[in-house]
Amino acid sequence: MKKFIFILICLQNLCLYAQKNKVYTSLKEALKHPQDVYKLDLSYSRIKKLPDDIGRLINLEELNIAQNKISSLPEVIGKLTNLTFIHANYNNINRLPESIGNLTKLKTLNLSHNNLVYLPNSICYMSSLRELDLSINKIVKLPDNFGLLTNLFWLELGNNRLNSLPMSLSGLSKLEGIVLNINKFTLFPKELSYLTNLKTLNLSRNKITIFPDELGLIKTLVRLDLQENGIKELTPEIKRLKSLDYLNLSFNPLLNIDEKIGELSELKDLEIAFLELTIFPETILRLHNLERLNLGYNKLTTLPESITRLSNLKEIYMNENELNSLPETMVELSLLVKIDLEGNKLKKIPQNLTQIPSLKYINVARNKSLVLTSEQKRFIKKRDEEVY
Repeated sequence: MKKFIFILICLQNLCLYAQKNKVYTSLKEALKHPQDVYKLDLSYSRIKKLPDDIGRLINLEELNIAQNKISSLPEVIGKLTNLTFIHANYNNINRLPESIGNLTKLKTLNLSHNNLVYLPNSICYMSSLRELDLSINKIVKLPDNFGLLTNLFWLELGNNRLNSLPMSLSGLSKLEGIVLNINKFTLFPKELSYLTNLKTLNLSRNKITIFPDELGLIKTLVRLDLQENGIKELTPEIKRLKSLDYLNLSFNPLLNIDEKIGELSELKDLEIAFLELTIFPETILRLHNLERLNLGYNKLTTLPESITRLSNLKEIYMNENELNSLPETMVELSLLVKIDLEGNKLKKIPQNLTQIPSLKYINVARNKSLVLTSEQKRFIKKRDEEVY
């Protein structure tokens, strides 16, 4: 008898598991057995409006309504209190109902590519939220109580109209990533300097002109993207970012690279393209863990012989400069995989450069006076054939 009961329980659990993993793709079908619906995928269905009947799916956990023409979410969405996942990206949503704050179990909310300008204050009560994507909307301001989203782990706010952040955001102690590119910031949002777990910060394509001292307080930062702002000089406080792995300063009017960058001992990827640099920044040679270096679209004429100090370098981009020669020592960079030298003034390259064992690709196009050895020509032809 006990064995029979055990088998019965197992079968019930299997049935429940199967039911929970069934994905309904028709609201009409889902409403035939509303209490048995846990996953509903109505993406790419040309829907313009969600009917109030969706509120009957009281056990719904995952809702995908992406890639439709929906302009607003109904108030009844607040009845779906078991929701943990909503994808509503690529719609025409211009407002959210106050009832959305009832979704206290929601962990992921994707509302990117919509027409939102403001958010209801109630969104701050979704206490379980971990991932929030509001990118590519028209948002001008976040609610003052945004900091109540204390479980937030990742926040996407790129391509909006923000020029400030609420002070309460500084309390998001679990936040590890925030994307704020293509907004209206002219000053560094100081609230970010209080985020004690922040690892990824993207403020690219704003109008920030000063590299702030406060940035040096975010010692947990691993990835920092500040490209395409108006930054003219770096603060010495950059040396505090000891955990930094990736740094992008391209497309800024920087006249030189601060010596303190050389103290970023963990840096592996450095982007300093489009800066009009005329002299190779010697401080870079102190970055012994550097694996990728982008110096494209500058005005460099030479590289230092001591570039061999970058012994872990795997990729180097020197395209669109004014290089007329390369140091023979480059052949000692034994881990190089990719070299881009397109659009320079080279007449020759080091004879053994193409013999670096790890080298997979070298681009020497548009060096009008360049003369290659037969071996170099064979290498380049072979690699080009492999690519195509």
